[in-house]
Amino acid sequence: LQMYAMSDRRIKHNIADGDAATNAAMDSLAAYSYDYDDKKHGKGKQVGIMAQDLERAGLGHAVTETSEGKAVNGPKVALAVAAMAATLNRRLSKLEGK
Repeated sequence: LQMYAMSDRRIKHNIADGDAATNAAMDSLAAYSYDYDDKKHGKGKQVGIMAQDLERAGLGHAVTETSEGKAVNGPKVALAVAAMAATLNRRLSKLEGK
């Protein structure tokens, strides 16, 4: 089980501004509260997103199909959330005239 996502600029190519992609992803995602059918996945009320929504939002690279259903790769989602936060910060800075 890999607990990290590679993010070194030196191992990437075709690097471009991601604001359009993160804006589209944010517009496509919704927050949910839910309980798991099988308590081995978590007990009590949970809060999160759905893997299918990630796929529709263009973030399918963070979703893995397992024998029990779709699973989310936490480190890859964390990178996407950090990118979304950066986009939101730029948007807010523009609104504030910075």
